Amino acid sequence: MSARVVTVFGGTGFLGRRVVDRLRKHDFIVRVASRHANRSRELFGPDGAQLQSLEVDIHDAHAVADALAGAYAAVNAVSLYVERGGETFHSMHVEAASRLAARAQRDGLERLVQLSGIGADPASPSLYIRKRGEGELAVRAAMGAHASRIARQLLTETLLVCVVAGVIGVGLAHFGLRAVVNAVPESAAPAGWTHVTVDWRSFAFAISIASIAGIAIGFWLLFGGSIALFVGGLMLSRERSGPRGYT
Repeated sequence: MSARVVTVFGGTGFLGRRVVDRLRKHDFIVRVASRHANRSRELFGPDGAQLQSLEVDIHDAHAVADALAGAYAAVNAVSLYVERGGETFHSMHVEAASRLAARAQRDGLERLVQLSGIGADPASPSLYIRKRGEGELAVRAAMGAHASRIARQLLTETLLVCVVAGVIGVGLAHFGLRAVVNAVPESAAPAGWTHVTVDWRSFAFAISIASIAGIAIGFWLLFGGSIALFVGGLMLSRERSGPRGYT
């Protein structure tokens, strides 16, 4: 029955408990791995044929390995919103997530779901969001994704975001300009005022600048620190039994 076992790390959290409920409704056997097993039992009831509550520290490699033993899949819903002492965003969202992914890969789990955060971005000025983004890269590397694949994805994502932002900016400029034109009385407007608009050359220029910015940001991410994450993740997963992909 091991093909139906799913281990949910952080299963007592705001999002994790909902993942547990959904898995149970779909008849999976769920292991709820959290720091306080009693909290899991308070939320989901006593252990039974479909539920097992485990006391697991995400930083304890042996405890994580035991929680994953024989599982079909795992979900990492562990999150930290306030740093305390040795509990930092980096240790939780990057290092622990990467170790968990490497262990799942080594043990041959069929699926690993890494729950990150909205707007996760390794280039963000926000420490929390930046570490979420770095964690995603580290997990991909630990699961066997080649550095070139991650590089292409980074470049594609940053280019797409910048181009979309450029299009939105030009659109806002167009509607803003029309609003200004319409707000000026015709009697007070200078000659040709009503014909002022954003032409295709302005649009092309804005998209070109946005594309260049996207490519520049992508390369900055690749050579400004993210490579270290690729290498670290690949070192963690070098003992894996074989590539199975990631989710």
